[in-house]
Amino acid sequence: MEELASFEEPWALAFDQGTGTLFVTERKGAIRFREPGGRIGTVTGVPKVDYGGQGGLGDFAFAPGQTSSVIDRRIVYLS
Repeated sequence: MEELASFEEPWALAFDQGTGTLFVTERKGAIRFREPGGRIGTVTGVPKVDYGGQGGLGDFAFAPGQTSSVIDRRIVYLS
């Protein structure tokens, strides 16, 4: 089995239907992504989270009806 990416305390994931990019939240507050071509990166501008115990960054969801071939100025929901 080939490892495609590794994450620190992954919690939730979401695929962007328009680009095929996978987004993964990490409990400490990072959002990482992996594009279909293999590029891995980190989303900037993520709000600070209260990490510890049961606290941390949870779910990630795209707003309905916003599928596009580019990810720019998209609305996402975080919990």
